[in-house]
Amino acid sequence: MHRVVRVLACCLFLLALPAAAAAHPHAFIEAHVAFRFDEQGLAGFEQRWRLDPMLTATLLDLVDADRDRRLSADELVELDDISMGSLKDFSFFTFVLIDGQKFEVASKSEFTAYMEDDCMIYEFFIPCRVHASDTAKTVKVAIYDPTFFSFVALVDKDGGAGIDPTQDPLFGDPMAQAAPGDYERFIDATGFERQDVEPAFSGPVDAFAVEASLEPAEDMAYFEGLIIPDAFVVAFSST
Repeated sequence: MHRVVRVLACCLFLLALPAAAAAHPHAFIEAHVAFRFDEQGLAGFEQRWRLDPMLTATLLDLVDADRDRRLSADELVELDDISMGSLKDFSFFTFVLIDGQKFEVASKSEFTAYMEDDCMIYEFFIPCRVHASDTAKTVKVAIYDPTFFSFVALVDKDGGAGIDPTQDPLFGDPMAQAAPGDYERFIDATGFERQDVEPAFSGPVDAFAVEASLEPAEDMAYFEGLIIPDAFVVAFSST
């Protein structure tokens, strides 16, 4: 039972069979990311995840003891422990390069969760201190599940990735085996289209000279190097 709960927590979905035997992906997340600045430079990344309805229902079944589809303080603590506690082993799906060097994501803070329509929303903060200097620092961040058990789509603050996972012919088939072509199959079947998402900011970003873009990150390829994620790239220096 401990193994099943851990798979759920790490992959955000509960299957009848072990994750290694399942077709990918089985969980779907829309992620909005904002670079938080303070007087010293970059403080970290604010994130808002919208989980798909089936995943939401599974999580509610685990933590919503009174079945009111709301998360009490105690239920939030349990959700944090089950889900985010184990996601720490996967860097909270947050992968960062600072001037080309890997930054180890070791913690998160400010976690909360709530319901919005039929979907659960996660909000949390990933600390990543990068001090501003006269020389520009470049920070690259990508949000993804390295096992591709979850599909993560970057969206703007209004969401709307256009994913309909039920259109995947292998959706919900626990006997289907994971394969290298899963990414292309899923994209083609669900009608997902890459959004031209603008990098978002909070805090006194105007105090710095900032250049930002969203671009494919070949140096952050995952799933045996078969998937190249989109990454936000922000270069900033003191003005």
